[in-house]
Amino acid sequence: MVQNETHNYRVTVKNYDNASTAGDVLSQANGQEFTTKDRDNDNEEDINCARRLHGGFWYNRCDREQMTKLGITAAGVDNFAWGQRRLRAARMYLTCP
Repeated sequence: MVQNETHNYRVTVKNYDNASTAGDVLSQANGQEFTTKDRDNDNEEDINCARRLHGGFWYNRCDREQMTKLGITAAGVDNFAWGQRRLRAARMYLTCP
């Protein structure tokens, strides 16, 4: 569930399907507010994770996984990282109250 703008789109993560093969990289985001390049709501004191990692997300810390982190390959940046997987595209469906 994602709260409204007043709460900086704070996310609540629950009911993860442990049988999923996608891997649970969202549990670290539970309770976090959404961070963008112009709204630093992550837990890093001197770093804006969205600027550092080139995309907004519910960052706890910059060293954690997130769907919008760009993957770097020998040929350059061409995909997203999701745990140990590399994705060409991703969709996320959220429930908002």
